[in-house]
Amino acid sequence: MCSLTRTISEECLGAVPATGPRPAPLAYLSAVRAFNCFFETTPVLLESNAAATTLLYRNVSYLWQDVVEQAGVFAAQTPLRLFGTTEHRETAEMDFFQQDTVLMARRRSASGREFDHLQGLALQAQWPDAALAQNMTALALSLSSCPVCCAVSGPAEEILRTGGLLLPTPGSLFGYLTWQRVSSLDLLLCLGAAHQTQLWTQFLTEGRQSLEFDWLWSSYYRDGPLYLLEWELTLRTALAQLGFHMEQRQNTFRLLDREGREQRFDFARGGPAEKLALKLLFPLDDK
Repeated sequence: MCSLTRTISEECLGAVPATGPRPAPLAYLSAVRAFNCFFETTPVLLESNAAATTLLYRNVSYLWQDVVEQAGVFAAQTPLRLFGTTEHRETAEMDFFQQDTVLMARRRSASGREFDHLQGLALQAQWPDAALAQNMTALALSLSSCPVCCAVSGPAEEILRTGGLLLPTPGSLFGYLTWQRVSSLDLLLCLGAAHQTQLWTQFLTEGRQSLEFDWLWSSYYRDGPLYLLEWELTLRTALAQLGFHMEQRQNTFRLLDREGREQRFDFARGGPAEKLALKLLFPLDDK
C-alpha cells in the first residue's frame, strides 16, 4: 500500500507512558494482540513482499480514536502504518511516532478530508530483512483473539531473548512471551499442533524430554483440565512422519522405528515424555 499524500492532521496525544520503549518485535506483537482483543477476532495475511507484510482485520468498524487507545503507543515503537476506509469511502492512513516525550498521531488521505469512522484495518509493517518479517508475521498470525502468552522460536526468539523479554523457562524447547502472570497450563495451552509435533519429534529422535513435558505430566497426574486429544494426535503424527509403527502380538504391543528396532520406554524410571507416550499409546490403567 502506498503512502497517501495529503496530511489531515498531526496531533499530540499526550505524554508517552513511563514504562520505557519496547523493542520493535515486542511492540508489533503487542499491537496485534491489542487489536485481536478489541475486535475479538484475528487478522489474515493480505500481502507479504520481502521485508514488508500486511495483516488485515476484515469486516470491522471502529473510530480512529479506538486505534489510539488500543495500540497507539505500540505503533509508535514499530515500523507500522495503519489503513482503513473512512465514512467518505476513501482510504485513510495513520501512523504514530514519539516526539521527545510526547506521543504523536499523523493521519493522511488522498483528499485530506477529516474523518471519524473507519471500516477494515490493515497493519503494514516494514522490517529490516525478509527473514525477520517472515518470523514476526508467523508469530502475529499464531496469536489467538486475546492471548496471555505465545510460544516463539527461531530468529524471533533470539531477538526477544536478547532483549530480556521472554519468561525464564530453563529446559523448554520454546521461548515464551507473556503479557501477564501465567501458569504452566497457560503455557501449554498456547502450544499449537506444530509445536506439539516438534516436541514429540525431538523426543523420539534425540531422546530430549523438554520442560513442556514436565508441565504436561504434572497437569495429567493432578487430573487438571487437559486437552489430551491434540497431544495424542500430534504424537501419532510424529510417529508416522518418522516411519515408526505399532506391532501387536498376543497380549502385547511393540513400537518399532523405521529400521524395525524396538523402542523401549520405562514408565517407572523414565522421564515425563516417556510416561506420557505410554499413557497415550497404551491407556490401560486408571492413572
